[in-house]
Amino acid sequence: MSGIDINKLLDSYLKGTASAWERELVENWLLTPHEEPSAWEQMDENSQKQWLKSVFDKVEATIEEKKVVKLPSATKWWKSMVAVAAVITAFLILFNVWPYLEQEFSSPKLVALKMPKDSKQQITLSDGSRVWINSGAELKYAEQFTGNTREVYLTGEAYFDIKHDPGHPFIVHTGKLTTTVLGTAFNIKTDAASNHIRVTVTRGKVRVSNGKLTLGLLVPDQQIVYNATDQTYKQFKVDAVKLINWLPNDLFFDDATFGEVAKILEERFNVKIEFANEQIKNCRFSGTAMKNREIEEILDVICKFNNSNYKRERNTITIFGNGCN
Repeated sequence: MSGIDINKLLDSYLKGTASAWERELVENWLLTPHEEPSAWEQMDENSQKQWLKSVFDKVEATIEEKKVVKLPSATKWWKSMVAVAAVITAFLILFNVWPYLEQEFSSPKLVALKMPKDSKQQITLSDGSRVWINSGAELKYAEQFTGNTREVYLTGEAYFDIKHDPGHPFIVHTGKLTTTVLGTAFNIKTDAASNHIRVTVTRGKVRVSNGKLTLGLLVPDQQIVYNATDQTYKQFKVDAVKLINWLPNDLFFDDATFGEVAKILEERFNVKIEFANEQIKNCRFSGTAMKNREIEEILDVICKFNNSNYKRERNTITIFGNGCN
């Protein structure tokens, strides 16, 4: 309904002065299902009460303006009651769907990116966050994030590496579940066949919720599996690196610790990495390691950035040095 004055359209619909085409337009829109959460659901309790009060104040004021007239006959009285009932019904419908209407006209338009079978793609969002979208998955996102949150909608599987921004939480909607983060890396997989949603964290911390109910706070190597059929869930300890082996062969590190990168390198190159100085494990850095590089080439670069060096004996690599501080 873009390009139409929604206020005038709804006003004429409620007054009964809308044309047949306008009535059909409004009624078709009201019957359209909306899977995404409404602005009403995202309000806190106080905001919801304030909004309701403003609506009923306007209704009350409108009622007070009405004049009482004497009905000349029972037939006209009955027709008037039918008309009033129709207006009340229309108002109730509008009341229930207004949050959806509000979201439709206030929220930015979303870009839908759907991956064909046997195809994967990495994209960078407007805030600098990166998302790897797996085969058959679909991601809906705003070309430019606005407001106090950064929100996307996922069907299928994707890996998120989120740019840290404490003032603008990043929220991933997957069916009824929401995964909220400030800056971290995690994998989400929705399985239509089993109706399960899996959230796995590789770095940082995320909150997984079903509406206002928090299902769990996940840290690295933890996973929540949610059964959308019976709305039950379980939390597990997992090896997160093994669960994201669908990612492209290039390694991407964004504000990662040396310890986190070491786990990824161990899995990729089938080696064991130890730290002579635990402080080195907390050093953070960003970068990309191409798939055709040997582990020695990768470690040479990482160690230079983190004031350290390494020694390899067969399949064991030991990291030495004073660390980044």
